[in-house]
Amino acid sequence: MSKRRLVLIIFISIIFIIGGLVYFFIFTNKGSTFIVRSLLSKYLHTGSITIEQSEGNFAGSKVLHDLEITNADILPAGSVLRIQKIDFSFASLNPEGLSLSIHNGRLMVPGSELILFQGNLKNNLLDFNLYSNSVSIAEMSSLFIKEKDFKKILGTISAIDIFIKGSLSQPEIQGECKIERLLSNGFSLSGCPVSFKTRLKDLSEELKLFGEVYTNAGEACGPNTAVIKLGESKIFFSGS
Repeated sequence: MSKRRLVLIIFISIIFIIGGLVYFFIFTNKGSTFIVRSLLSKYLHTGSITIEQSEGNFAGSKVLHDLEITNADILPAGSVLRIQKIDFSFASLNPEGLSLSIHNGRLMVPGSELILFQGNLKNNLLDFNLYSNSVSIAEMSSLFIKEKDFKKILGTISAIDIFIKGSLSQPEIQGECKIERLLSNGFSLSGCPVSFKTRLKDLSEELKLFGEVYTNAGEACGPNTAVIKLGESKIFFSGS
């Protein structure tokens, strides 16, 4: 066999192998599920992922049933994330082409009651809802905020009902909750119903917050102050 023919055979074999792998990972259920599992493990920093059933592929739409994630480094220790159904598809290869639906999501965090969430992402627009009867401020702040000062805040928030809408780059977050008790550096706040309408900007850089937070009741006190009764009050955020 001549060298030229051998090189040609090797080249054609490589093309067939690459083509077979591309077909397996994009056009088959098993291959696309393997990619999803690998990406979840990489970005959530966890090796404990269970998917009870999967359908479809990346060429059309992909559906995952009964997803469970435990021991994820980005979640508080002991947390369990379960989602009854996720379906997604790609109209194009850029992030704006992703369509995603989450049905019956449940996050169990130590010290908090069950956190329920569901929603959609389509045409780069968010439409999500999150609800919980009660959460621990310390546990939830460690999930979303990395600054050390926030880890010193203790307490409980109840009756949380949050809606997340708008674009991925500038999500709008509005809703209501009740601060049952908040403690930080000798300052305390209690019995404080809160409603808010805010927008986040520059998520990939230095995060900025814009919007308003309202309350009409509650009690506050500090190390050198008497108890202050709160009336109708507003807090305005304009970046910091």
